[in-house]
Amino acid sequence: MTPSRYGSLQDIGIITTESLAQANSDTIQEMLGRELGEKLQQQAYSIVNNNPIPRPQPQYQLLESLAEKTVELYFDIEAEPERNLDYLLGVVMVDRLSQTQTFYPFLAETPEEEGIIWQQFLEFVNSYDQAPIFHFSDYEKDTIKRLGNLYGTPYPQVEDLVNRLIDLHHFVITSVIFPVENYSLKSLGNWLGFNWRDAGVSGDQCVCWYDQWLTTGDRSIIESILRYNEDDCLATLHLKNWLQEFFSKIEF
Repeated sequence: MTPSRYGSLQDIGIITTESLAQANSDTIQEMLGRELGEKLQQQAYSIVNNNPIPRPQPQYQLLESLAEKTVELYFDIEAEPERNLDYLLGVVMVDRLSQTQTFYPFLAETPEEEGIIWQQFLEFVNSYDQAPIFHFSDYEKDTIKRLGNLYGTPYPQVEDLVNRLIDLHHFVITSVIFPVENYSLKSLGNWLGFNWRDAGVSGDQCVCWYDQWLTTGDRSIIESILRYNEDDCLATLHLKNWLQEFFSKIEF
């Protein structure tokens, strides 16, 4: 929202989330436009009441994708942007029959190993070719396309893999209003009660850690990166399970 629109809201006494939630809807929509006004008020209402709200028209195709499968894969990447390197392709495999979840990290201990871990990742996910691959952002899809192109993976194989991806971030922003300030995985996970084992760690911290690993060879650094990546995969799993339960209780 532009500063001028913020100013307009302040002019009529709307200076807090609570006052926005309680304001006259017609007035807000007249000032900001129907779509933006409705969106901001619903977000404010969700935050004030600490309660998620289903959006009016969730994407039913995405709702169907939440149905449990025998095997599900949860995928997260750690990258080093300055090197244009994706050095960790992490996957948590959930087996609903055996009620197990297992972390599979495909790690390039040197930048030159990126192609090797890409092939290892492909072999793994293709061995569970009926399993959906849940992730949280466009980055995973873009990376699969980049690595496939870079390492000469046949186009049909890349497309088959891309078609198995289910982006929970896209699902959330089109289907649910959460009582959070932003829709990052960390914000959503924290609200849902998921705890990362290393508090305060971020993807940016992992970039620094990987550079330190390349310099020092200290394996404790690698263990910290792996732990963070696994927790991101598990947070994605936690979010998916919550969404499945949340929408199972709603009649459309």
